[in-house]
Amino acid sequence: MLKLISQTTRPQINLDGPEGNCFCLIGYTQNFGDQLNYPEEKTKSIIRQMMSGDYNHLIKIFEKYFGPFVDLVTKDERKFQELGGEENGNGLELSDEELKEFLKDSHSTFNL
Repeated sequence: MLKLISQTTRPQINLDGPEGNCFCLIGYTQNFGDQLNYPEEKTKSIIRQMMSGDYNHLIKIFEKYFGPFVDLVTKDERKFQELGGEENGNGLELSDEELKEFLKDSHSTFNL
C-alpha cells in the first residue's frame, strides 16, 4: 500500500531513495515472488506487466501484487497523489494477524 512515510508500520520501500528505482523494484519483485513461492512464470508475468508502461504503471502493478506485504512510502505529496496513495489506509491491506497467518501458511518469511 502506498502511504506517506509517517503513516506506516509494515516493512517499507522508500520511493524517494534508491529503493524506488524501477530496477530495484523489479529486483524486489523477484525476491518477493521467491519468498511467496510463486511459480517462476508468475513472477516473470508480473515483471512483464510492470515493464509494459511508465513508472506510475510499474508502481501500480507492484502494489497490486505486493501491497498487502510492504508499504511503498514517499515524502513527496505530489507523487503520493499521482500514484493514488491512501492517506486513510483504505485499499487492500491485511492486518498484522492476517499477514502472519498468510506467511505461516506459505511457509516463508517476508524480508526486504
